[in-house]
Amino acid sequence: MPITNLKKFSKIFVETGTYYGDTIRKAIESGYEEIHSIEINDFYYQKNKINFEFNKNVYLHKGDSSLILFDIIKDMNEQITFWLDGHYMSQDKNQKENQTESKKIYPILEELNLISLHKIKNHIVMIDDMNDIINHIDINIIKEKILRINKNYKISLIKGQQEDEILIAQIQ
Repeated sequence: MPITNLKKFSKIFVETGTYYGDTIRKAIESGYEEIHSIEINDFYYQKNKINFEFNKNVYLHKGDSSLILFDIIKDMNEQITFWLDGHYMSQDKNQKENQTESKKIYPILEELNLISLHKIKNHIVMIDDMNDIINHIDINIIKEKILRINKNYKISLIKGQQEDEILIAQIQ
């Protein structure tokens, strides 16, 4: 995760793409009361089940975020902070193939569709790796999807490891 301090915006944090669990650690340090992370890759899922087995407020979910995200959030009755970072990484030796059902490198549009189904419409949405995502998906399409959730979102790009690496959408 490129940012060193993950600002606490709400009580609940939901992440797509667990990887080595760095973002979960940042969410714990930031004081989120309930943390959910979705991982499609069995290697990373099993590794993090062990790493976070004693953290009773951390819930790991195995599966394709573009399919199961709504099932995880549908009964949550308050604002959620989303960290959308689930994607295929061809250079990763532990990720032999793209395991998403859609075979898309970035399931971001599907994830945003699922977030839009939630009854609450003022979630904080952060999308990591925008520098690469825009090589595959037009940023205006992403912004349009976010604004369909709530037209009052303010959308900006902030610095991660690189300039304009993280998109953040929030209602101010």
